[in-house]
Amino acid sequence: MIINISQDFPSNEIALICEGEMEIVVNNQDYILNEGDTIYLEAGCTYKYRNAGDTKCVGIFVIQGIEGVKPTF
Repeated sequence: MIINISQDFPSNEIALICEGEMEIVVNNQDYILNEGDTIYLEAGCTYKYRNAGDTKCVGIFVIQGIEGVKPTF
């Protein structure tokens, strides 16, 4: 399964791969991330990602807060 993310996402993000292998395409550039790898995603970039291996892939995406916007959780 490929996850598509809107290019209008207003925040910077950092992704950390905890387990497995992830393919991520950022602004039409392919990257393969393995366990322990990180990637910085600048606000407004276009990206999509998928599990690139035969085993489970676990990743954590950390999203920078947006000034003036309060969390809803």
